Amino acid sequence: MANEVKFKISDPASPLVIVPTYVNGQGPFEFILDTGASMTMLSTELARQLRISGGEVKEGVGAGGKATVLVTKAQSLSVGAHEQKDIQVGVMDFAVALGKHCGGDTKGIIGFNYLKNYAVTVDYPASVLRLQKN
Repeated sequence: MANEVKFKISDPASPLVIVPTYVNGQGPFEFILDTGASMTMLSTELARQLRISGGEVKEGVGAGGKATVLVTKAQSLSVGAHEQKDIQVGVMDFAVALGKHCGGDTKGIIGFNYLKNYAVTVDYPASVLRLQKN
């Protein structure tokens, strides 16, 4: 079903929901689903790879404490069949800002500014994220 996206758990000791995400039509990249994050974030590495630049530098607060964030826009961001155009994203160095909270191949965080447009269901037994347009 187009509203369903398979996800994986990052690590049983620190279980994060990891969803395949496309940015500017490229990917999939591993993004953390974070209902507590106000903004969708990209790693500095991914922003460089996709040539996403410009914007305004701001101070942000996240799981790892305070961090410097570049606030800019991505042309598109998609989870499953759900694409949003010209979405605001923050760009930060995940290794510095999140440290042990964010490991492996994680390239971004899906936050409130993306999720607010959907009824979101996380079906852990089936490892499925369901997004229903509001």
